[in-house]
Amino acid sequence: MIKKITIICLLLISFLLNPFSTFALESQSFITIVNLVRGRPMWSELFLLKKHAKSSHDRSLPVTWLIQYNVLDDEDVIDLLKTYEEKGDEIGVFLEVSEDLATDSKTPYILGSGDWARADKVFFSGYEIDERKRMIDRFMEKFEEIFGYYPKSVGAWYIDAVTLEYVVEKFDVIAAIDCADQYATDG
Repeated sequence: MIKKITIICLLLISFLLNPFSTFALESQSFITIVNLVRGRPMWSELFLLKKHAKSSHDRSLPVTWLIQYNVLDDEDVIDLLKTYEEKGDEIGVFLEVSEDLATDSKTPYILGSGDWARADKVFFSGYEIDERKRMIDRFMEKFEEIFGYYPKSVGAWYIDAVTLEYVVEKFDVIAAIDCADQYATDG
């Protein structure tokens, strides 16, 4: 018995005294400020965007601007975002259905029935799969017409698996933010 314990102790000491390489994945940490920009019927003055941008830029923090479809028709906001893009900010899309996106995609939108923020109106999951794809295609095509590329980041209050898989597979999206993982809206 003492012989076995001695052998185990010698092996343990030998193991501890002989250095060896270990391999581990390097952990990458980062932070980015994500600003959601809806169409201007929800807000009014450009100084609000400028204030958010200044706050982040003064601290040298990276910024991602996630824009709703309706923003793509607002030249003042687009011009401002392009200046931020030149400073290194990222522009992505906010996957939220608006009446304009549905209409431009030839997708039925429930008019006059409850709050605009109802989950079956504003979340892509409230629509049939082919309707979701049409709306995503329209959004991405219009984004590409304006910015010259497809966005690499998307965000939403809730992203269903079909929608997320589609933007990743078809448009090479590499980052997604699910703001609250809520299946219903605040309203």
